[in-house]
Amino acid sequence: SALLADPYWKNDSNPVVMEQGKETLIAIDLTPSMAGWNGLAEAKEIALSLIDEAKGKVGLVAFGQNIIGEWKPGVGEAKLKEVIEGLGFDWKRGNAQILLDRAPALFSPAATEKTLVVISDFQQSDWQSAYRDLQRSGITIDLRRVGGSTDQSKRSNNLSVVESRAVPAGPGKVRIWTIVRNWDEESKKSTLALTAGGEVRQRVEINLPP
Repeated sequence: SALLADPYWKNDSNPVVMEQGKETLIAIDLTPSMAGWNGLAEAKEIALSLIDEAKGKVGLVAFGQNIIGEWKPGVGEAKLKEVIEGLGFDWKRGNAQILLDRAPALFSPAATEKTLVVISDFQQSDWQSAYRDLQRSGITIDLRRVGGSTDQSKRSNNLSVVESRAVPAGPGKVRIWTIVRNWDEESKKSTLALTAGGEVRQRVEINLPP
């Protein structure tokens, strides 16, 4: 009777097909605040681990004030690891909205499972007004915070350039002045570097009061 019933084994899904449909997009924040508290080094470590662990295709997008670079899922693990190792931070104020607007277009139409992993220190001034309902696009969001304490107001060694201006100072000369602030409660020493044309032109040692 069992043979006459024509039994067969049914799989809920084909694991190979399901894995091929998975896509993970790793987004790395390269804004200036990532230069402190070991933020970028942590981000690279997390990204490299995700590439080794992720199922399906993996891509990468680096962002700051603009999209700095993008590699769609499927570009290859070796290429992604090479790019991640060479990443450096941008020096322009961050714009998280540009990542949220761009991310959906980087997944392929054939993707059945989309995951966006955002690695950032989530500086409030960059993220407080950023919004997009990515779930409506079928994208799952995984947020990974780096850069020390989750309470960023209490992070130590917090120094920042709050203003910088440049004016002509004669033929072939430019006068530049800047305001640097020490947000800690104790004095700090640091080095201020002037970079022009991709080269460091001058360094100045500074002592900053609390």
